[in-house]
Amino acid sequence: MVNRNSRFAPEAWERVVVSPRGARYYEPPATLSDWAASTSAIGLLGHVLVLGDHHPLEIVKGDGTLDRISRGRLIAGVGVGSVEAEFELLGKGLGRPAFRARGVVVHRGLVRGRNLPSAMRPEAVARGHDAQMSDDGGERSVSDRVDLTAVLLVASPRLEDPNFIRTVVFILDHGEDGALGVVLNRPTSLDVDEILEPWQDQAELAPPALVFRGGPVSPDAVIGLARSAEAVTSTEAWRSVIGPVGTVDLEVAPDQQPVALAGVRLFAGYAGWAMGQLEAEIDEGGWFVVDALTQDVFSDDPDRLWHDILRRQGGDLGLLATYPLHPSLN
Repeated sequence: MVNRNSRFAPEAWERVVVSPRGARYYEPPATLSDWAASTSAIGLLGHVLVLGDHHPLEIVKGDGTLDRISRGRLIAGVGVGSVEAEFELLGKGLGRPAFRARGVVVHRGLVRGRNLPSAMRPEAVARGHDAQMSDDGGERSVSDRVDLTAVLLVASPRLEDPNFIRTVVFILDHGEDGALGVVLNRPTSLDVDEILEPWQDQAELAPPALVFRGGPVSPDAVIGLARSAEAVTSTEAWRSVIGPVGTVDLEVAPDQQPVALAGVRLFAGYAGWAMGQLEAEIDEGGWFVVDALTQDVFSDDPDRLWHDILRRQGGDLGLLATYPLHPSLN
């Protein structure tokens, strides 16, 4: 039981937030500090932190202080969050990626916390375990359970695969069997009408009207992403990926499509990952997972797309936009 007469009680118990409905929320750091000073044996858990709402260093330093003054009794509860409106309200800065990719951020944040120097790292973080049991009894990481469909993968400067250096990949499908996406920022010099003449007019509505190199897999296959002219939902004939952007059947003439189109972009080949492969690359720091915007898919300046997307993230990711292609020349 907490001793309400402890020396920290007057400050700790009066620092509350009152919601419009009258609910009282005790400020976790102050409350836990009071508990740490008032008790000697109980475990301390104030609330579950939504890691996507905070920078990992902020959490580790704050919880590290509590862990030390309580002599290792802190229980660090970390969650991925479940209210999409909260993520939208917080914006899209560092640590706030696409809502569907929030589990990846939690996993990465825990890894970063554990990699801090031992003098900074609270034992609660070092002891933490974010794996869950899969159906076959094996462990499965947080990022293995996240749907990455419709998000962007922005290549980290450390990614050295020539197929993906400084690329931006739009994920079209992600599931138990793996993931599939197209590279958005590698246009070729091939005009659309050289391979699919009926789609030239639609391609000109989303300049440059060139065929893009979608990835190293099946370069002879062509994937079309179209922009609908009006708000539509997915049907058997039209699969929306994000907002007005959907995949289009290129064997059906533009004027016979199930929805009115306002531009198309064609990709020769695609990027593909086997089960667990993409998650492993993300965990290793090869990709940044960020929100996709319609204008990203149809950017009229694809050569600047990698830079522009990183820049708009702000924080540390924004700074990476100026990272030189060859650091030795910096």
